[in-house]
Amino acid sequence: MPEAPRPLDRLNFALDAAAIGLWDWDITTGGLWWSDNLVAIPGLSPDDFDGTFERFLSFIHADDRRGFLETMERAIRQDNEFVIDFRVIGADGAD
Repeated sequence: MPEAPRPLDRLNFALDAAAIGLWDWDITTGGLWWSDNLVAIPGLSPDDFDGTFERFLSFIHADDRRGFLETMERAIRQDNEFVIDFRVIGADGAD
């Protein structure tokens, strides 16, 4: 009998199928976690991405960046979950 896929394999499969990525930022430690496919969405290779929050912000479409930051800051102030959709700028500058 074949081995069942591990939960992380299933998650990566779903993220790839939906062409979405996940990230998690622990603001108290500065620790960042990125799903494996997140870097590929804007067309970068892992070597092109330093994994910093600032670099991540540079991928957010200029028209969405302010709303992203305001929503994030409000979630931090209110100690709420932060969930938001936003457009991504491609490595070639296309949105």
